[in-house]
Order: sequence, then structure tokens, then C-alpha cells
Amino acid sequence: MSETEAERELRAQLGALVADRPAAFSPAPLVIARVRRSRRRRAVAGALVAVAAVAGGTLVGLDRDRGAAPVEPAKPAPVCRVQLPEAWATALVGSTGRLPTGSSLIAASPNASQVFVQQGDRIVRLTDHLATQTTVMTLPALPTGLAASAWTVTGSFDGQWLVLALKPDDPKYLDTLGLYAWNADTGASRTLLAAVARPTRQIGSWVAGSGRAGWEEEPFRLDGGVANGTVKSRLADLSTGAVGDPGGSVRAFVGDTMLLLDSGNKPRTVALSVSDPAPVPEALSAFLGTHGSWASMTGDGGAFAWGGGTTPVKGPGGKEVGQGPASWDVWWPGEPSVARVTAPKGSYVAGVSPFSTDYAIGTLVRNGAPLGGETSEILIDLRDRSYAPLTAAQDVVLEGSGGGADRVLDILALPRLPDC
Repeated sequence: MSETEAERELRAQLGALVADRPAAFSPAPLVIARVRRSRRRRAVAGALVAVAAVAGGTLVGLDRDRGAAPVEPAKPAPVCRVQLPEAWATALVGSTGRLPTGSSLIAASPNASQVFVQQGDRIVRLTDHLATQTTVMTLPALPTGLAASAWTVTGSFDGQWLVLALKPDDPKYLDTLGLYAWNADTGASRTLLAAVARPTRQIGSWVAGSGRAGWEEEPFRLDGGVANGTVKSRLADLSTGAVGDPGGSVRAFVGDTMLLLDSGNKPRTVALSVSDPAPVPEALSAFLGTHGSWASMTGDGGAFAWGGGTTPVKGPGGKEVGQGPASWDVWWPGEPSVARVTAPKGSYVAGVSPFSTDYAIGTLVRNGAPLGGETSEILIDLRDRSYAPLTAAQDVVLEGSGGGADRVLDILALPRLPDC
């Protein structure tokens, strides 16, 4: 069907609306396709209003019913073992991307063009191949009465917004006491939870992505060190600073879709743009039907992983001390969207941690090994559904924000793992 003059004019208007936001998803082709089918002026006007809201950074599409019903995607496909490409092995031990002395990695973009590190009491952005330093934040003083000498800082970077969580190394406060955001494009900052001298609340879990941050917060009792059990869910639109109740516990941002947990452990998805949200994988819904805890789940880097099944875990003396997941499923913006990591014979999967849109780190534990003892790490390519064993030193580089890496990688420049 040929494009009419009115449709060409609409395309030009839509293009102008999103022309100054090249990094954002442009809904123009989708909207035009809908207009072409409907042929109604009212639909055209509505489409223009929706796109303008997206271009302006407004949170759009928080429809509690959309995406709530699970669908039946392709069954999870097991990953297979391959050899780590030489380019990966070289990058993981080479001198390229080495951080300045005294720096601890907090977060980085996939191509390492923007790297965020902690240097003493400062959070610093490194650009221009790590040559240029910009102070993002000076850490606040520790709360009074703590035995801790410094903050433990973790972070997440979605390409525009850096989110930082501050946790003191003190047994009295086990969770996050400060949560902050910083815009790498404008330098604007947001205080989501201020770290103060006498904390009145803490954050138990948080996740960030797509220009937003979600967390669970809980106030302290009068003694200032014991939570009172009242947990509230929060969602912040970092572009506007607006904070509200998302109607569930925010657990992950997968592409342009937000994953929430309702009461009764029922997952649902919410669209963060005018497109439809990605549906909840059947494997995740099935898991939540029999597991009441999120303790074995992780969400980061645009992917989400959870453990499934049970494998007996034995101590050194051969006595069973518990159960571990027999496999882990990973959900990310791919087709099909679920990959299954199954442990080799004689091991179980202790965890899978996505660290970018396309890659994850898996931890395997030998059956009968002491808890917290002998483990092995694997690099998982979600697209090719393959994994390669890693040495301990290689794993530290890839999980640097939690393991003290001294360098960063341009992941986008490295080859994919071989296909299965």
C-alpha cells in the first residue's frame, strides 16, 4: 500500500519529535503502522500526544493489566560448553583498560567509553580512554556511632543515568543507607535516599535501568538500628525526579519492560514506552508458583535470572546440608527469551549474574564441596546459548564492581562466543 501525503506529513512530524533523542527508542514506525490500519484522525492525534510524552521523558504506559497474563514462549534451551575465544583471553589479562592506581570499579558502559570508579571518598567518571577524570560525587560522612570506616559503594549505569548505593560495613546496618543518581549527559543529580547522621530508613533491595530506579524501603524503630517491618515499594523517574508507588515490587528492567512482583508472588510486566511490554516468561511464572522467596534471583544489565529445581548439597563429611538449584533460567530481550544454564554432572549452579544485555557470569559448585569453598566460573553468551570456563583472575575482571578488578573491557569490540 502506498503512503499517502498525510502519512508522509505525520512521519515527518514524528521524526522531528524524536530527532534530538537518538539514543532512545523511536516509536514512529510502530505508530504509523497503527494509523495506516485505523485511518482515523482521532488515532493520529492520540499517537502524536503519546510520542511527545515519550520524547519529553515522561513515564508512559503504567497500565497494570498490560502484560499481566503469562504467555507460552519457546521452552528454555540449555546452553552448551565452548572454548573461550583468544580475543577474550587476551583482553582479560592484557594491559588495555587498566584503571588508575587506587581506583575501584563501580560501573561502566559496555564499550568502556564511560567508566565510574571510587577513589577514596570520591566517585569519579573516566572518559577519553580513562585519561579524563570528572568528580561525580563526594561521599557523605558515615552515620554517627558506626564501627565502619568507609562506605561500600555499588552502582548501575544505563548509558545515561548512574545510580549509586551506599552501604556501611557495620553489623548494625546491613542494608543501603544512601541512594543517589547522576546524569552523565547533563550533570544533574538526584537524591533518592539521603545518607544522614542518624538514619531513619533503609533500602533492602534496589534495581535501576531505562532512566528509572526501583527499591524497597523500610523505616527503623526508635532505636535506629532495627527495621519495623513496614516495607514500601518505590519507583523514581530519574528525568523528572518524581517518586511514586509502582503498585508492586520492582525487580528488573528488561529492555523497555519493567518486571514487578504483585502480592502472592505473581509477576507482571509494565511497558515503559508506547510499545507493548514483553510478556512474563512461563518459566518464571511457574517458578514463582512454588517458590515464595526472591533470594535466589538477580536482575542487572538488562537481564534477569532465577534458580530452578533442587540438587542436594553436601558438606565435606557427605552429610546433606541443604539444596541448590539444579539449573538457572535467564530472561533477556532475545528470541526466544529464556536460556537455561544446567550444571555439568557432579555440580550444581550456585548462581547466574547478568552483567550486560548479552552476557552473564555463572557460578558452579562441585557436589560435596564445602559451602563457600570450591567453585568455578563460566562466561555465558545469551545470544548463542553457549558458555566458556573462566579462570579466577578472568572472573574478577568481568565482575569487577564486586571483586576489585583493575581494568575494564570494551565488551562490544569482543567476539561472541561460538554457537552451539
